[in-house]
Parts: sequence; structure tokens; C-alpha cells
Amino acid sequence: MEETSQTQLLMQALHTSLYNWNVCTLLSCIILICMGALIFCICTLLSCIKSQNLRKTLSPPPNWFPVPPPPPPPPPPPTPFQTSPTLVKSQLLAFSDATVDPYAPTIYVEDRLWTSIGGHSVGTEERPLGKTAMFAAHSLREHKRGNWTFRETTPDEVEQVLRLARDIAAGCLDKKNETNGYLYTPETVRDMQLTRNLGDKIKVYSLGRWIKGTLLAFSDSNTQYSLEIRLEKALNGLSVIHVPIRTREWFQGSELVKFLDCADCSDSDADMAEVVKVVKEEEEFTP
Repeated sequence: MEETSQTQLLMQALHTSLYNWNVCTLLSCIILICMGALIFCICTLLSCIKSQNLRKTLSPPPNWFPVPPPPPPPPPPPTPFQTSPTLVKSQLLAFSDATVDPYAPTIYVEDRLWTSIGGHSVGTEERPLGKTAMFAAHSLREHKRGNWTFRETTPDEVEQVLRLARDIAAGCLDKKNETNGYLYTPETVRDMQLTRNLGDKIKVYSLGRWIKGTLLAFSDSNTQYSLEIRLEKALNGLSVIHVPIRTREWFQGSELVKFLDCADCSDSDADMAEVVKVVKEEEEFTP
């Protein structure tokens, strides 16, 4: 009996010990979980406080206005114009030399500029050299009269076009005496001569006498050219006159115009007398 009661007491003590151990383990787990949750909450709170402080630091004050972005850098200065008959389209966007053969001179002019100076778009931007010079010269004359109404271009740009046209004409005329000189038509030669000598001194035969002045502009039609000339001396109160030159005689070789700044053009009295004689003979036989 005593051994049985001792065994029961031992089993009861063991059971109580296991129970107490389980309770302690459970309490330890609960305490660890609570401590972990507490640490997590503290970390979260600290993170929120830090984020709030950073937002306050970065946010502008109530009366703060955003600073405008800095202005873009100024565009590079334009490339200086080069007066050369060998320019290509890549060097000048608005205009350039488009001549392939010297007996058929052309100039590349974009539509914006071409229509501004009086041309009509024809589906190509390679323009006749003489027409381009004629339009450009008249546009500059209108500018000097105070009648500039072109919104798509400027007088400086038109002046550069005219300068290039003169260079092209001079280069093509220099090649006139080469092997392909027979391909130059009279109309092309006269157009290039007038283009090259725009702004230069010339002499024209008109009304039985030679008149000297500066070639300002010219226009053409099927039967004649009209030269606008500023005289060295006023003629009957006129400082600028318009002189008609008949294309039939001029295309036949009559020297009705003397280009005084041309190196290969003479200006002797004998030549003048010969021209007067030829002109008078042609006028007598004109039907």
C-alpha cells in the first residue's frame, strides 16, 4: 500500500511539473510575441515620424513660387555668306548654286523665298538664274522705296541671293569661250550679262545718244528688255530712267549695251561709232 501511494505521489508531482513547464513555455511565447509586436509598432511609428519630417523639409513654404527654368542657350550665329559659284544645298538652306552646265545656269531657291520676291511656284526649286536676279533686284528696289511687304524673307536674305546670282553669272560667262561655248543661247548670254552687271556702270544707246549710269534692275518680255538705270547726270530732270532694248537686235549681236566694269568689254570711241552705225542701219530696215 505504501509503495502504491508513493508511486501516485510521484506521478502527481511529475504531472504538476510538466503542467508548470508548459505554462511557463506558453507565457514565454506570449511575452516574446508581445515584445516583437511592440518593437514593430515602435519602428513603424519612428518611420512615420521621420517621413513626416522629411516631407516638411522638402515642401516649399506657403508663399513660395516655383523658379522658372533657365532660358535655352542662344542659337549659334549664322554662317557668313560665301560668294562662290560652287556652293551646294547643304551649305545654304534657302538658296544655293544649282548649276550643272554653265550654258544653263540655275539657282536653288526654296518656295518661301521664291514666292516672296515675285516668283510663281512651278514644282521645282531650281530657278532660272536671270529670272531670280531680276526678281531680287526689283524686290530690293521696292525696299529702298519703303514698299517692303514680304513677310517670309528679309532684305538681307534677298541681297545675298542677288550676290550669289551675280557670282554664278560671272563664273558661267568665264567659261563661254570653252569647247561648249556653242551651247550658250543669245538669251542666256544676255541674261547673264545683265545679272553679272547689276549695280555696275553701263552705257546704253537710246534716242540717238549714249547714256551712262548704274544698272539698278531689269525686266524682260518676248520683244524687249527694260533697263532701270540711275544716271550720272540728270536728263531733263530725271535721275532714273527706263531704257527699252529690243531683243531682236540684241540677240543678233548688236552692241546696244556697254558693260563698263567688264574686263573683256572695250569702251573706245571707234566701237561706239560702229554701234551707232549698226543701230541706225537696223532702225532704217525695221518694218
